[in-house]
Amino acid sequence: FYKEYEETNTPVLIKGASKTWPAVQQWTRDYLLSVASEKRFRATSGAAPLPAQFTLADYLNYCDSSTEEAPLYLFDRTFATKCPQLLHDF
Repeated sequence: FYKEYEETNTPVLIKGASKTWPAVQQWTRDYLLSVASEKRFRATSGAAPLPAQFTLADYLNYCDSSTEEAPLYLFDRTFATKCPQLLHDF
């Protein structure tokens, strides 16, 4: 694997790896809101000069109405400390 993909910087697609993760079934919008509605997360995009902070509820509202070409996405390395119950879902 290392010689064929890592050394050659060749992309790899691993199918089915997350099929058994509880998150696949559990992480509905309602579930995530029940667990983390008011938690604040870092959001960014390739076009954003600086990251923003959103509660999950506000971010989902943003997603519902966004028509941006480069929308913000959640990227928060500390999510597990904010919502430890989500960490166990994958």
